[in-house]
Amino acid sequence: MAVSFNSDAKSLIRRKWCKPLLKFLSKRLNKKLLYLGLPSVAMEDIENWIEFIDEVIAFQCREYGQPSDTSQSRNEILKLEEKLNKYERQGLLNSFTVYDGYIEEVVLRGVDNVSKEFSQMNTIRVYNLDFCNSITSPIEFIDRNGNIKKAFKFQAVQKLLRLQSELDKDQQEFVLFLTIHVSFKGQELQKVVNNPDHKELIEKYNMKKGVDKKARILRLFVVDVLQNYFQKSNFAPHFFPTVLYKGLKGTQLIHFAMLGIKKKPTTGQTLWLQNIGELCNQRLITTNKTGFEAICDDTLIESDIKNLNLVELFSNSKTYEKIWQN
Repeated sequence: MAVSFNSDAKSLIRRKWCKPLLKFLSKRLNKKLLYLGLPSVAMEDIENWIEFIDEVIAFQCREYGQPSDTSQSRNEILKLEEKLNKYERQGLLNSFTVYDGYIEEVVLRGVDNVSKEFSQMNTIRVYNLDFCNSITSPIEFIDRNGNIKKAFKFQAVQKLLRLQSELDKDQQEFVLFLTIHVSFKGQELQKVVNNPDHKELIEKYNMKKGVDKKARILRLFVVDVLQNYFQKSNFAPHFFPTVLYKGLKGTQLIHFAMLGIKKKPTTGQTLWLQNIGELCNQRLITTNKTGFEAICDDTLIESDIKNLNLVELFSNSKTYEKIWQN
């Protein structure tokens, strides 16, 4: 039996937070969606969303936490391929591809560990990037020229968005889910923390300690970096409230959801109709037994989020009115 990485909170996020956005997008496009992600052999996300997915691009490493080595067992990759193949035979999927290796090394090198070329020929509609360690922790890999390189997860995200933007396709609309540990280190994050534009937010976050502080600084980091990546690739982003929750063994995790649409700017950068200060001054969201609720902290003055129905929240947004409807 495949090892499950599910927790009650994670299952709730898949079913009641993410799935309605897939339904919205599938209905808008009038077709099923192409998924790219790291589903694990258990494939809980694909199983939960299968009614809206008909193609899969998956990445599976051999031994998690260890540098890729061709001497390692391919059992996990073969199990994932077997399960996806079963879905294809049952008519639940039209096609699938499994890449051997970490997403960072495969996307940045352009080839996986068995020399399968990485290609992106169609518009990805669902990015599900469920990272298991710190967003700023790099891995080492061997490039095509035999050189040792460091690869960061956000470098892979940046390249994926660039590759998508280069496709000559109409109606490039997609959803991106990102889940990371509430832990961090590295120069990249310090650049955001030391940015004078974020001084007021950082001073507020410094009133807290532990996970309350780290989660808010990570939210600022992710929103700051990703909105820049989106706009550079001519995608207009829309960020939803950020969810802080507990995974297996009480691991603190933070989940981001965002919609993107391709909009070439007439002048300057692609529009972004949200404000980083307002987004990062919102209350964090967490799970309860049946749904979601805002985390109230009397020591921080944060804005409330009264509507936690993401489709309604988006449908009433300036992004939807001024960008998605035009």
